[in-house]
Amino acid sequence: MKKKTINIVLGLGLLIIWGFVTKRALFYFGNTDEDKAVLHPIAINDPLPKFKKDTFELAVLDRDPFLDVMANRKTTIPKTLPKTSKKNIAPVRRKESNVNWPKLQYFGYLKGDSQSGKLAIIKIDNKLHRVREKKSVEDVQVLKIYKDSVLLKRNGMIKILEK
Repeated sequence: MKKKTINIVLGLGLLIIWGFVTKRALFYFGNTDEDKAVLHPIAINDPLPKFKKDTFELAVLDRDPFLDVMANRKTTIPKTLPKTSKKNIAPVRRKESNVNWPKLQYFGYLKGDSQSGKLAIIKIDNKLHRVREKKSVEDVQVLKIYKDSVLLKRNGMIKILEK
């Protein structure tokens, strides 16, 4: 009998709660002016507060935090360098050479396991050539091979060919 009365009381409480929820839902979209908020513009005459930069200075540690050893640090005073007058130096012009270079294009290099020298891939006059350092093809000698460029020599004139 006690269980039955508890169930009845809880059921009535549930109905009352759902009644309030339903009432709020139905009258929420009503035409009542009481619940509407009126917005009035607020004039702010106070200037915005100015914030100072948060600056700090790091302190020099006397001991090493990892080794737990006292460190003897020497303070160094930066020396000012004497000011030197800047001279206008004209760029040195290279002599125009009468060496006609063929159409050149550098594609990169290969390094194999069996040989220690680098193998450059160069297109000379639309012909693809694989050339090792200090070897020549079509009167063009490869002096040095780099990752992004190659140093070439032809008739005593040296040229750097980039990718």
